[in-house]
Amino acid sequence: MREWERIARIQEKILRIWKRYPDWRLGQLLVNVTGNTGDMFFLEDDRLELQLDLFLTSIGLDKF
Repeated sequence: MREWERIARIQEKILRIWKRYPDWRLGQLLVNVTGNTGDMFFLEDDRLELQLDLFLTSIGLDKF
């Protein structure tokens, strides 16, 4: 079973990015964060979370 806490963490990170870029569509946000490196269907949550963290750092939102 996957870790339940990951859901809230990932949601919070997506929300922080979406608030910075409110005109992005969800799919656009995910592609911009992940670099469109492959099929999103196969992207593991831990890899997505890492990409979200890296993107947050790159736009200066890594600090609360």
